[in-house]
Amino acid sequence: MHSAALLAVVALLAAAPAHTAPSPTDRCCMTDPSAWYRDPPEKIARRFDLYRKMGVGVLRVEVDWRSMETAEGHWDPSYIRSYLELARRHGFRIKLIVGVLMAPPGWFLGRYPEARIVDQNGQWSRNTMSFWYPGLRSLIDEKTRRIVRVLRDLRVLDLVDYVIPSLGPAGEAVYPVPWTLGPDVREQTYWCYDKGAQRDFRARMRRKYGAIAAANTRWSTEFTSWEAARVLPPGTRPGPYWDDVLAWYRDAKREFIRWQVESTRRHLGRDRRILIYVPGTAYNEAEWREAVATARGNDHVMMMADSFFLIDFAARNGCWLQYTGAENAPEVARLRRYMGERGYTRVRMWAENAGVFGAARDPLHLARVVVENHLFGLDYTHAHFAFEADGVTPNAVFLALEEAFARIRSGRGVR
Repeated sequence: MHSAALLAVVALLAAAPAHTAPSPTDRCCMTDPSAWYRDPPEKIARRFDLYRKMGVGVLRVEVDWRSMETAEGHWDPSYIRSYLELARRHGFRIKLIVGVLMAPPGWFLGRYPEARIVDQNGQWSRNTMSFWYPGLRSLIDEKTRRIVRVLRDLRVLDLVDYVIPSLGPAGEAVYPVPWTLGPDVREQTYWCYDKGAQRDFRARMRRKYGAIAAANTRWSTEFTSWEAARVLPPGTRPGPYWDDVLAWYRDAKREFIRWQVESTRRHLGRDRRILIYVPGTAYNEAEWREAVATARGNDHVMMMADSFFLIDFAARNGCWLQYTGAENAPEVARLRRYMGERGYTRVRMWAENAGVFGAARDPLHLARVVVENHLFGLDYTHAHFAFEADGVTPNAVFLALEEAFARIRSGRGVR
């Protein structure tokens, strides 16, 4: 084993909390649409009965700032109270998504526009705050503490086995992507044009180059001072300048991930598993070089899908992973190959399908991906694909999902 891989395994063993061996149902997870949290209790209970009969032991639940703090200083957990109480009565364990970065309330972004993350076209996301907002980390700490208090008051904190820190839109460790921005948005863009981002870019580059003249020489630019330096629009100044921009853009997110994971552990305790989403696709070195050469880049680079960094980080820090595009069997195999080559044999990875019908319609395919790639289990997203329009009558997908979970629970090829 290479020394780097050996050190990663040692670090994992030191960081990972001790847990009992999982039961078969611990490998089967359902994720309901958040709108279903507000269903009448009898309707929720009917679905939960079906989940238990099909061998599901875990629910993924998003508890987010936007839904909780409906007006500044006014916290109201009533929308999810019955759902969580019924989860307890039915004996489910919980994967908890702590939604702060990914769920700023509208009133907050209206009052604090400097917290908005802004793209090259001047549009801003309602589902992610700027990684460069000066008050971001203290804000996340404050709102996370309040969410934890609500869960403790509802007596459900002890149900939580996994905690998913919010690392970007929908919890994903990427910059905003079209599917998180609304049905009319189809273009992937760069998200580093808010005032905080520009200010941070200038400060980082000043530390790197010292004098603006040195930066101009390297970049073939003509900035008159550091105050004039900025992130230029895509297509401008290809070459070394964009290599610096992309590295800064990538590293800002990496720094936030490191901080957010440690912050989550402080608030939720170190005896819970931290679970990190791995994006459905990732950039490669050839795509990076192409982005530098053209000052543009493809979608993978613009969203900065940094999957291999996330895997390395998980191995070093005792985290679990959840791959969010499990219908893509070749990409799963590529990630597993990477993990095997580096000796990350103890890093466990859940499978999650993308939340669209094309990815959810064939649960048996998802089960094959889990078994053949030795993944831990399946988190099926979203449950409404498995029901008729009434939300309680199982359909053909439900029947296939029942069989898929049975195959996963059997443990054939699943470690």
